[in-house]
Amino acid sequence: MGAMAEIALLLGVGFVLRKARFLSDAVQAGCMELMIKIVVPAQVLASAASVVFNADIIRDTLLLILLTLLGYIVSGALGFAASRALGLSNEERAGTMGTLMFRNTFMGLPICIALFGQESLFYAMFPVVLFNIVMFSFGVSLYSQGRTKGLSAIAKNPSLICCAIMILLVAFQVRLPVAVQSTLSRLVDAAIPISLIVVGMMLADGDMSAILKNRIPWAVSALSLIIFPLLMLLLILLIKPGMDAAAVLLTFSVLPSGAINPVIAKQYGTGAELVPLIVLHTMLASLVVIPFGLPLLLQAIGYWG
Repeated sequence: MGAMAEIALLLGVGFVLRKARFLSDAVQAGCMELMIKIVVPAQVLASAASVVFNADIIRDTLLLILLTLLGYIVSGALGFAASRALGLSNEERAGTMGTLMFRNTFMGLPICIALFGQESLFYAMFPVVLFNIVMFSFGVSLYSQGRTKGLSAIAKNPSLICCAIMILLVAFQVRLPVAVQSTLSRLVDAAIPISLIVVGMMLADGDMSAILKNRIPWAVSALSLIIFPLLMLLLILLIKPGMDAAAVLLTFSVLPSGAINPVIAKQYGTGAELVPLIVLHTMLASLVVIPFGLPLLLQAIGYWG
C-alpha cells in the first residue's frame, strides 16, 4: 500500500500544480516528449542488466507477447461490439475501439517498478514496445479511417530501436559499462514522478460535467477497467505464464486509455471531441481500480498471499 500511496501523491502533485497554473501546456508537452524519447528508451536498455536468459524467461517472454497481442484482439472486439450495441457512428466507433485498445503504457512502467521492483522492467517493456508497433500501424489506420497506414513511424521509434539493442545485449550477455548503467538507472528513477505528474495534470484539465454526462465514456471505462482485466485474468489462468510475467500483464490490463489517443484523433479529425472525454474518464476510474482492483487480481494468481 505504500507504493499505491506514492502513486496517489504524485498524481495529486500534478493535479494541484496544474489547477494552480504553475505548470503550463509547454511543461506537459515537454515532459511527455522527455518520457517518449529519453526515459522509456533508457528503461528498455536498463532492463538488460537484470536479466540472464534461460528457458523459463524465454518461455514467459513469448507467452507475455502472445497474451499482449491477444489482449489487443479482445479489447478491439469489445470496442466493436460496444459500438454496435450503442449504435455509434463510424467516427465514434473508431474512438471507442482506439481508447479500449491503446492504454497509457508509460504509466504502467513506473507502477510495475513501484510494485514489483526494477527486475520487472524486462517484462514490462514488451507491452510498451508492442503498443508502439500496434498503435502506429493499426491504430493510425483506425483513427484515419483507413486513409493512412502509419508504418513509417515504427522504424524511427526510439523505444523499438533500444528494444532491438536490449535483445542483443541480453542474448550475447553483454554488460554495459558501470557509468552507462548508472546513468540509465537514474533516468529510470525519473520515470515514476514524471509520468504520474503528467497524468495528474491531464486529470486537472478535464471537463468533469461533460465526462459525467456522456454515456460512452462510462461504457468504455466499464469494459476497459472491469471486463477486460477479468478476461485477461482468465487468459492468464488458461495459458499459465510465469508469476512475474502474469503480474505485469495484469498491471497493464488496468491502465487507463493512453494520452496519445486524443493526439492521433485530433490529427485525423476522428472522434476529436469524444476521445479526450473517454481518456479522462478512464483515468479517473483507474484511480479506484488500480489501488483496489489490481491487488485482487494479483491475489487471484497467487502473487500476493
